[in-house]
Amino acid sequence: MSHIVRAASLLLLCATIFSYASAVRWVCKKAKWTCHHWTEVDHAWGRRHPGQVEQQCERVKGRRYTGGNNDLAPGCGGCYCCKKAKWTCHHWTEVDHAWGRRHPGQVEQQCERVKGRRYTGGNNDLAPGCGG
Repeated sequence: MSHIVRAASLLLLCATIFSYASAVRWVCKKAKWTCHHWTEVDHAWGRRHPGQVEQQCERVKGRRYTGGNNDLAPGCGGCYCCKKAKWTCHHWTEVDHAWGRRHPGQVEQQCERVKGRRYTGGNNDLAPGCGG
C-alpha cells in the first residue's frame, strides 16, 4: 500500500471518529430521571432549613433524593437530587459504532433506527432535557 493511500485511509478514519464524537451530543433518548439543579427558591428553602438536603429535594413532587446512588433514579448519574425527565443524551454503544461504520455519514438514521431515540442536531427544543 502506498504512503498516499495509507495517509488517505488514516484521514478518513480520523474524520469518521470526529464525526461520531461531535454527533453524540445530538442524539437523545427517552429517560426516566435527570439531575435537578437547585433553583433560587431551592436555595432560599435550604437557608431556612439547614442540613435537610433530602427534604429540600423531595419537598417537590416528582423529585427524588439519591445521595448520588444512580440505582435509585436510573439516568440521573451521580447527582444527589433527581427529577423525572423526558429526554437525556444517548452515548453511542459498540453496536451503534458498528452500524455507523457500515453506514458512514448517516448519523440521523443511526440514531433514529432505535425506537425512543431522536436526532436533534443540537436543538434542545426537539428533545427537552437532552442538553443540545
